[in-house]
Amino acid sequence: MIFLHLHRTSGSTVWHSLAHAAVRNQIPVFDLYDGSLKSFGTPFDTQSALNIYFPGGRDPNNLLKNYLCHHHTRQNLDFGLPGERCQYATILRDPVERFISDIFQIKLILARGIDEPEKYPLNQGEIAWYRKVMGEELYALFRNPDTDPNELARVACRTPYYRNYYFNTLWSVLFGRPTLEPTYYDSLIDEYHQLKLAAAVHERFVYIGMYPHFKETASAIAHLLDFTFDPEAEIVHVQNGSEKPALSAETMTLLHEVNADEYRLLSLIHTPEVVETGLARAASLRLDSDSTHAQVERLNERVRELEIACARQAADARDAHSQLAALRMSRSWRLTAPMRAILRRLRSDA
Repeated sequence: MIFLHLHRTSGSTVWHSLAHAAVRNQIPVFDLYDGSLKSFGTPFDTQSALNIYFPGGRDPNNLLKNYLCHHHTRQNLDFGLPGERCQYATILRDPVERFISDIFQIKLILARGIDEPEKYPLNQGEIAWYRKVMGEELYALFRNPDTDPNELARVACRTPYYRNYYFNTLWSVLFGRPTLEPTYYDSLIDEYHQLKLAAAVHERFVYIGMYPHFKETASAIAHLLDFTFDPEAEIVHVQNGSEKPALSAETMTLLHEVNADEYRLLSLIHTPEVVETGLARAASLRLDSDSTHAQVERLNERVRELEIACARQAADARDAHSQLAALRMSRSWRLTAPMRAILRRLRSDA
């Protein structure tokens, strides 16, 4: 099983608690995030980390019945892990709460990079990756200790990295490419694609908890992996939070508006029966739309063909007109003018 660790959801507490208990129960544990960081200097080279932990790839002799894997990035692991399809578990959080917690945690990390450059180098590893995916404007706001929290939130919520965080992360993990860079869904997030993603989540995720119920989440995952776990005694509380300043009412309204699709996705994830019927309806509408689109394309193609034919006929007419004009200006035409006049007179008399 893969524990998909989403930022600022108590994922660190769930993962470390499960990892310690799994080792005690002799369940193999693989930390792709930490393994990538220690081996390759970046936590985002999960495919290379997979080759360390699973050198046999999809070799049938390399299959494991039970294992616990920590995945903390957006890469699709289906190409490297043993087994036909990986099973996932995760814990989610209210989208706006998660976003606010995340941006001020990143601000804290970048501040550490300024104060302790040797421990937190700004031009490599995780911090350099954040700089790349966030863009220079947002990165500068994170680095500036005097940045207004409301301005930081307003700018951050519109960047590709933060916008539709759950949708992009889950889409990349389930449908993305096995590349170092995460896959962003760069088209319109319509109802069909929300339903498609929710259906895939229902198929691939055996458990999804909700913050702040991290004890219940860890207990459920341990049960699914068939090992004993005492949440009261074995929960490892990871304190890696940051202060979250109060944001204005206007900013909070904006954050909820920007995250409307995220709330819709979470609602679909927690209502499988709605997804099943909605996906069938959306797929039908999509087929009708595709059929109509195909008909329109055929008509447009016919219009283009007629336009080309008309253009050719117009060009032929212009050529004929030019040839006729040239003929009438020629010396032979002028010399034979009296003869043509006599012929016209004779035809008229007849």
